[in-house]
Amino acid sequence: MVKVTGIHHIVLKVSNTEVSKDFYVKALGMKVFSEEEGAYGLNMSGFDSFWLVSPDNNEKAAPFNRHGDIGLDH
Repeated sequence: MVKVTGIHHIVLKVSNTEVSKDFYVKALGMKVFSEEEGAYGLNMSGFDSFWLVSPDNNEKAAPFNRHGDIGLDH
């Protein structure tokens, strides 16, 4: 049996990186370790990195659509 001890990284495409970053920092206590244009890298215990990115660095992306550009990237 494989014992999972953590997750290396998750990339989540969001319509607004700033609002999403504020949520994850305030609600889950994540820490920002990287700020790039259109992207934030966050981490916490068990996560090496959790990335919030905007599709094509476009902050005015469409609302969530499970078949569109917003949502889990990988």
